[in-house]
Amino acid sequence: MDVRNEITLVLRECGERTSDFAHELLCRAFPPSSVFRIHTTPFSQSLRKSYELGIAEGRPWTLCIDADVLVLPGGIEELLMFAAKQPESVFEVQGLVFDKFFNITRPAGNHLYRTAYLHEAIELIPEEGTSLRPESDTLVRMETKGRPWAQARALVGVHDFEQDYDDVYRKCFLQTHKHSQFVDHLRTFWEAKSTTDPDFAVAARAAEDGLSYHETVFVDKEFLQQETGRILLDMGLPAKPPIEPGIDPHSYIRAE
Repeated sequence: MDVRNEITLVLRECGERTSDFAHELLCRAFPPSSVFRIHTTPFSQSLRKSYELGIAEGRPWTLCIDADVLVLPGGIEELLMFAAKQPESVFEVQGLVFDKFFNITRPAGNHLYRTAYLHEAIELIPEEGTSLRPESDTLVRMETKGRPWAQARALVGVHDFEQDYDDVYRKCFLQTHKHSQFVDHLRTFWEAKSTTDPDFAVAARAAEDGLSYHETVFVDKEFLQQETGRILLDMGLPAKPPIEPGIDPHSYIRAE
């Protein structure tokens, strides 16, 4: 059996510079008819629409993957083979990505769901504004119902490379709230890299601003959008040009 026919792939976009390239990479590896692009905000609604697509398509597995992940050849297939070996009760499995801003391999940006349980999960998505981790919190709620998740070692792709400066700012601002226990380490790393890569200068500024922000944080592309624009203008950073076609995602790992 060809595992590529067993999966619906949902590419979740919110204006990432890598969206088209991420889509191209998925269509190289899987039938384009099984690859869908959605552009819905806020994230809780994107999650809901992803689940609805998987249910409607009806394939055994539904992969939700963010447009800031550039997939590596064979990674999703390895993730599928891992999932097929899990107990029937397992609802979700996740692979690994190499993350630019954490500088480690970690689980992020990809969730492979057993489609049969998505109708249960869709009722458990947190209300917008009540969670910084809507997808993770949905998984926790599913686990309490006897639908656990599993972590695979499959390296699915690279994460957060080639992003626009406003996306870098927004994400790193959010990371100071989502991963507060790592903030000191991350800031040290970002500041050290800031002289050679403007992305890290933006990340360091976002961390500084994030630590001083004590109001509600939303997982939303439009969150602090105007403020971000002013900050980047003050930093003298122009918009990045379109991404160059034909980049090998492996090159980002080798470069680090």
